Amino acid sequence: MKILPSLAVKYRPATFSDLTEQSTICEILENITNSDPIPVRNFLFVGPAGCGKAQPLYSKVLTPDGYVEMRDIHIGSEVFTGKGNIGKVSGVYPQGVRPIYEITLQDRTKIRVSDQHLNVCYRYNEDKKCREDFTLTTLELIDLFESSRFKLRIDIPKVDWNSVDLPIDPYLLGALIGDGSLSNNFVFSNSEEDVIDKVDSILRRDWNKCLKKVPGDNFDYQIVNVNFVSHKYTFLYKGEVYNSTYAIQAKLLEEGYPKFDSETIININNPCVNSTILKQYPELTDAIEMKLNSEYKSWTEADEFNQILEELGLFCKSVDKHIPKVYLNSSYAQRLELLRGLYDTDGYTDKSGSTSFTTCSDRLSDDFSYLVRSLGIRDTISNYPAKYKVNGQYKYTGSTAHDHNLKFPNDMYYCSSEKHVARRRIRQNDPMRNIVSIEYVGDEECQCIMVDHPDHTYISDGFIPTHNTTLGRALAHKLNHNDSNIIEVDAASNNGVDSVRQLISQMQTYPVGSKYKIFILDECHAFSQAAWQIFLKVLEDVPANTINVFCTTNPEKIPATILSRVQTFQLSKISLSGITNRLKYVLDSEISEGKDIRYDMDAVGYIAKLANGGMRDALTLLDKALTYSNDISLENISKSLNIPNYDDYFELLNACAKKDNVNITRIVNNVYNSGVNFVSWFTGFHSFIINIMKYIFLQDIKETMIPSYYEDKISKYSIKHSAVCLKLASKVLKMNNELKTAVYLQEVALTYLCS
Repeated sequence: MKILPSLAVKYRPATFSDLTEQSTICEILENITNSDPIPVRNFLFVGPAGCGKAQPLYSKVLTPDGYVEMRDIHIGSEVFTGKGNIGKVSGVYPQGVRPIYEITLQDRTKIRVSDQHLNVCYRYNEDKKCREDFTLTTLELIDLFESSRFKLRIDIPKVDWNSVDLPIDPYLLGALIGDGSLSNNFVFSNSEEDVIDKVDSILRRDWNKCLKKVPGDNFDYQIVNVNFVSHKYTFLYKGEVYNSTYAIQAKLLEEGYPKFDSETIININNPCVNSTILKQYPELTDAIEMKLNSEYKSWTEADEFNQILEELGLFCKSVDKHIPKVYLNSSYAQRLELLRGLYDTDGYTDKSGSTSFTTCSDRLSDDFSYLVRSLGIRDTISNYPAKYKVNGQYKYTGSTAHDHNLKFPNDMYYCSSEKHVARRRIRQNDPMRNIVSIEYVGDEECQCIMVDHPDHTYISDGFIPTHNTTLGRALAHKLNHNDSNIIEVDAASNNGVDSVRQLISQMQTYPVGSKYKIFILDECHAFSQAAWQIFLKVLEDVPANTINVFCTTNPEKIPATILSRVQTFQLSKISLSGITNRLKYVLDSEISEGKDIRYDMDAVGYIAKLANGGMRDALTLLDKALTYSNDISLENISKSLNIPNYDDYFELLNACAKKDNVNITRIVNNVYNSGVNFVSWFTGFHSFIINIMKYIFLQDIKETMIPSYYEDKISKYSIKHSAVCLKLASKVLKMNNELKTAVYLQEVALTYLCS
C-alpha cells in the first residue's frame, strides 16, 4: 500500500508569506533574495521548530499496530508519542554508523541509542517536590548521570489505541487466562466468590453459559450451557441418580469405599476390564448402573464461544498461554479491564500492599509486560526455576517462572476483587524508572525520524519516550529555485567541535546544480561554546556561494558575538484567521484532487484555535481529524482530538460559584471514578476558568478555547462573575500544584473546592 505524506509535509510552507504574516519580514527577505550578490549570508530565524534523534535500525518504535523496527518506519507511518497520542512520521533520515549506548532502567528495560540521541528524562530537586525535565543527548545524559547526586528518571507513558470490537469481554478473557485450564478439559479454578460471580454473570449475559461447581472439589468450576445438562454420564445407585463421575465418587467415599479414578467408574459395568480394584468390590458392578446422558452437551462441542477461543489460539497448555494481539492493541479502558481479570485471578497482593503476577509461560510473560507498561505501570521482571512443594520438599518442574513486580499509578484501579482491593495501597508517588547504567556497546548503522506532533516524541523499546526541521526551506527554495544543495543539520545531535569542523569543510566545496549551498542549522542554541567559537570566524568571512540559516526557539542561549554577525528575524505566532484560511485552502485543495471531504468553518476555526499559533500543529490536528472522519464537524473533532467535555466544567463552575458542596462532591467523585487522569482533568478545569474570564472581559467566544456551540452557556457570564472566577482560578491553581504530589487526590480536591 502506498503511504501518503501527512498534510504537514504535503503543504509545507513554500513562500515567505506562508511562513509568516509579518509583511515587513517578507519584504526584507524578498529584497535580500532578489539582490545579486546576496548582501546577507547569515540568517537567524527565531520561531517554532522540531529536533532530531537516532537509533539503531533494529530498535523498536511503538505504532498502533504494535512495535515495528526502526528500519521499517517510513514517511506517513503512525507512531505513538511520549504522551500516548498518535503522530505521523514526516521525515526519515539515515545517520550512518554511529556509537551506540545501552541505557538500562530500574525495571530492567533497556534501550539502545546513538551518542547524539535525544533522551527525555527528569529528576526531582532536594525537597523532592519540584520536577526538573530534560531533553539531553546521550553524551550529555552520561555527564549528568555521572555527576548528579539526584536520580535521573524516565516516564512510563500511558498509550491509548482506539476502542475495538473484542470477541470476548476483556475481563472474562483475563480471568480465563489467569485461572482457567484451557486445554482438553476446561476447568475454572478460583476461591473468591465475587470473582466467580462476576465471571458467571458475564458468561450468562454474553453467551448463555454459566459456571457449574465440580462436585467434590472446593475450587473447580466447569463452563456449561445454561440450557443443557453438563455431564456425559449418569449413574443409578440404590435408587438415586448421580449426574457425574464426581458425584458417584463422592457417594462411594461416603460409604467407605476408596477413591476410584474416573476411568474405573466409567468402566464399572464393563466385564472386559481387568481392574484389580473393582475385583475387590464385586458388589459395585451389580449395584451401579451407568448410561450415557441423552441431553449431554460438552463445553468443547462446536459453538460460537468455543470457536472464538480456538481462533484466538487459547486451546493450549498453561505454558503456551498468551494474550491475543487484538486485546493488547485495544483501548486503554479495554486493556485495563483485561488486566483486572488477570490480576483478580492470578495476581498477588501481600499484606504490605506489594503486588506481583507470576507465570511459567514465556509468551504470556512477554504479553503481560507489554500490557502493563502500555498502561503506565512499572514492571520489574525476575526469573527463577519454577518449583512446587510436596511434603515440605521443593520439586523443580524444569520450566522458568517469570515474576512481575508491579508498581501502579495512584489513580489506577487495577483490581476489582474484594481481597485485592482490601490490600491495595495508595502510594505517595506514581511509579518511576531510575536510570541505573549507560554503557557503550559498539557502533551500529542508525536512523532518525521526525514526528509531526506537538510532543515531538515517540515511544521506543520498553515503552521509553524519546525525543524528535523545517524553517529556512522557503528561503533556500527562493535562492536556488529547487531543493538541491540544501544541507539540514540538527544542532542538538551535532553540537560538538568535530561536527562543526566537518560542516565547515563542507562549506568550502562548490555547489553543483544550483547557485548556492545552503546550510539549515536547526536548534542552533544547542551548539557548545567551543563550537560557536569555531563558527565565529566563518560567519565573518562566509565562503562564496554559501548561505547559513540558523533556527532556534531559544535565542538567549546564543552568544552575543554570534548574534551581532547574523540577520535576525523574530517570527511571531500565526494569527487565528491566518491558520483558519490556510486550513480552508488545504481542505479545498484536497477536495479538488477528488477527496471525499466535507467541513464546516466552525470546526476548522476550532482546530486553528487548538494549534495555538503553530501552522504545523494545525495541519497535524487536521490530519488526525481526517483519519477519524472525512466530515470535519465540531462533533467529530471533539471525538478525534479528545476535546474535554465542557458540560462537566460548566456544571462544576456553577456549583463552586453557588458553594453547592453536594454537587461539588458528586462531580469530583464522578471524575475520580471515571478513569480519566484526575490531575489533568483539573488542569483543564483551570484553563476553562481562564477562558471564561477572557469571554467576560472580551465578550467574544472566538477569543477563547471554548467551542462556539457553547455560546448559549457562556453568554450567561458577565462582569459580575469576574471576581468569583478570579478567586476560583487562584484556588484551583494552588490545588493543582498540591495534587501533583498528593496521595489522596479526591480528598485534596474536595478540601479546596468545598472550603
